[in-house]
Amino acid sequence: MPYNVTLQELVQQVRAEIGTSTNPAQGLSELPRIQQYLQRTQNRLWAEFAWPHMLIQDDENMLISERYYTFNTPIDFSRITEATILWGNYRQPVGYRIGRREFNVFDSNLNIKSDPVQKWQHYGANQFEVWPIPASAGQVLTYKATALLRPLVANSDQCDLDSDLLVLFVAAELLAKLKSADAQAKQTIAQSHYRSLRANSSKDGTIIIGGGLKDNQLKPGMWPEDWIMRTSS
Repeated sequence: MPYNVTLQELVQQVRAEIGTSTNPAQGLSELPRIQQYLQRTQNRLWAEFAWPHMLIQDDENMLISERYYTFNTPIDFSRITEATILWGNYRQPVGYRIGRREFNVFDSNLNIKSDPVQKWQHYGANQFEVWPIPASAGQVLTYKATALLRPLVANSDQCDLDSDLLVLFVAAELLAKLKSADAQAKQTIAQSHYRSLRANSSKDGTIIIGGGLKDNQLKPGMWPEDWIMRTSS
């Protein structure tokens, strides 16, 4: 599957599909529209499906007394599929959302610390907060998520999704606007290619925003009984 194709190359391929000149010096008036269609189409297709090559897994070492952390890679906050914490020899799911109920137990605003981390939530543009604030080092939070798309604006920008898929859908849309008889055939090819890519990439599973377990799944006793909850302020 052709990834990392430049925007300039994508435009040339679209022009070839719709039967216009691929010479960059010609058709300059249509260039902004083709570029916009390519960017919009990639955004739409990225949002519709969890493409496996866009999924990332990253580890974040928890630091003593550190409440906030920065994501190493820009991600889609709504498409975090799993969050777990490694503390000692145990790895357990981390719940999402920190609120009044949590602060009534360990109030982060009063710098109350405890181990292990049990909850997290997004904070700011590209950060996240953990609860409770770690009282010791050694914990590792691991998250799985969908990476954000790279910009597709400049000629040298590269696509993150299958270039053939982008080109076919954009060509079909342009041909439809031109009322070309080839529009439906191109749309059929694009849809067929899309179904094939999704079928080859599909995975089962439920996505929970923030990852981990829902609040009603976090039950007493889910942590090993020999764990010691350490608290400090």
